[in-house]
Amino acid sequence: MDKISVVTGATGGMGFATAKIAGEKTAVLISDVNQQKIDAALAELRGAGVKAEGMVCDVADRESVRGLAQKAKSMGRIVAVYNVAGLSPSNNFPNDIIMKVNAFGALHVNTEFFEIMEGGCLLNVASSGAYWMSDYAHSKLFVKYFTEKAAFRFGRTKGIRVVSVSPGVIDTPMTQNVSSKGVYAAMPYCAFNRLGTPEELAYSFVALADERNSYVTGVDLLVDGGCGGAGYNARHTKAAPPSIL
Repeated sequence: MDKISVVTGATGGMGFATAKIAGEKTAVLISDVNQQKIDAALAELRGAGVKAEGMVCDVADRESVRGLAQKAKSMGRIVAVYNVAGLSPSNNFPNDIIMKVNAFGALHVNTEFFEIMEGGCLLNVASSGAYWMSDYAHSKLFVKYFTEKAAFRFGRTKGIRVVSVSPGVIDTPMTQNVSSKGVYAAMPYCAFNRLGTPEELAYSFVALADERNSYVTGVDLLVDGGCGGAGYNARHTKAAPPSIL
């Protein structure tokens, strides 16, 4: 029986990189809301030797997520679900839509896959913004909170791990959007003086979800290049950019 990794939001920068890296060890089921983008992603993944299938899924629609879960179940044993799908204010989405996709989407994905999984890992994508308490952070703060609270029940009843990752500023089309220029204010605080790459973040996802991390659950991994620790918090700074002199 094939091991299956599921990736939502899989046609975006972080999601596609996750599917590609997860696909080195498992078959992958990718999903997003646009069939043409799914087809293009599948062609590239298969060209790279990844065993991949795709399906349109709107994580804000619980019935749609239920269909994705059933599709994944039919493919083999689900070992990891990477819930990467999400929206940002930089794309000019209203707050209610952002909440539906980010918060309720996470709830739908975790709830539906919990019903059909035995063991494995549910990985949710939160945001470093959840540490800053920005307006955008409310939906991502819920993701981080849900991860912490679901871990005990999911682990005790079905042996499923639940973790989240909070990315900092990652070089994707979302951060390249003209409305996102403010995120570059984080760079003076980054230990590496650059944005993170989707591949770096995806490796964090896949490493955290790896079956060998079998005692890790209910936690959030902050992947922000050290920006938060150096004093950056988006709205105001706890300290001036640190000096290396």
